[in-house]
Amino acid sequence: MYPFESTIESPLRFLSSYLKHHGEGYIRKQYELSNEPDFCFDCTKGVIIVQKILPRNDLRGELLDDETNTREYELSWPEYVHDEFQRQIEISKRLIIEQSRQNGKDQDAKLYSKILIDCLEVQKYLDSTLEINFDTELNNFIRQILTYAYKKFNKYYSNIPEIKRVKSYYKDQNRLNVTGFKLKKQIDSSNIKAFLERLYSNKFISKDTPQISITQFLKGRIPTLPIDWKKDPHELKFFIDRLCNVEVLEKKPKQKWKHLIKVFILDGNELDSNWHRNHNKLKNRDKRLEIVRLILSLYSNYVPKD
Repeated sequence: MYPFESTIESPLRFLSSYLKHHGEGYIRKQYELSNEPDFCFDCTKGVIIVQKILPRNDLRGELLDDETNTREYELSWPEYVHDEFQRQIEISKRLIIEQSRQNGKDQDAKLYSKILIDCLEVQKYLDSTLEINFDTELNNFIRQILTYAYKKFNKYYSNIPEIKRVKSYYKDQNRLNVTGFKLKKQIDSSNIKAFLERLYSNKFISKDTPQISITQFLKGRIPTLPIDWKKDPHELKFFIDRLCNVEVLEKKPKQKWKHLIKVFILDGNELDSNWHRNHNKLKNRDKRLEIVRLILSLYSNYVPKD
C-alpha cells in the first residue's frame, strides 16, 4: 500500500504512483476486499452492497429507515473508482495545506513548482497514451489540483518558470483534435494493441517509428516525430481513406489531407503537399485487403488469417 499513500512530504504521491505501479489493480483489491463498516462485496454480482445513512436528497437504492434516510444500494466498480479519486483529491489538498503551514516562503515556492511539474508530467503521459482506463478521473484529478494550487500560490509566485511551462502546454494546439484523426474512447485497448502490432509486423511503418508517434496521431495530434510509412504512397492514400470511412473516429476529418505531411514521411523522405492527388488509386487486390484487415483490427474481434 505504501507507494500509493500521499504524505505531507509528497502530497501527490497517489497520482504519480497510480501510473507507475498499476494503481487500478491496487484500487480493485480495495474494492473486492473492502472492510469498511456497512460495505459488503457481492462476488456474484461484482458490486459492493452498501447500507448507509445518506443526505435527504440522495434517493439511491432501497429505503431501510425513513427517519434517518438509511438506504441500501449497489456501488459499481466505476462508481467506486470515481469516489476513490475524489477522496484522494481531498487528501492531496489537505496535505498541501499541511506542508504549506510548515514551510517558509522559499519552501512554498518549491512546493508550488513540484505540484505544477508533477501534474504536467502525468498530463503529458495521459495525452500520449491510448491504452489507459479511467482517464477521465485522472484528468479531473490533475485539473482540480492545478486549480487549487494556482489559487493558493500564484499570487505570490506567479513568475516561476514552472507556471509558464504549464500554461504553455495547455495552450498548445496539439493537445486538441487538430488533425481530426482522434479515435473514439469506446475503442477497446486490445483492438488498439492489435492495430499497433499489425502496423509493425506487416511493415506498414518503419521499426524505428516510436509507438508514441502512432498514439499521438490516434489522439488527433501531430506527432513529435513523424510516422515513417514504408509501403507505397498509393497504400498510404488507401489507408487514410479507409480510416475515415469506418466508425472508429470521433468525427470525420473535414480536411483530412491538410496536416498529413506533418504526420507522415515516406521511407524517410518528406511528402509532397499534393502527394495524395498523384496516388489516388490502389489497384492491387492483395494490398487493399491487407489494409482492410489492418483497419478491421481497430473495431472488430475478427482475426484475419495471414
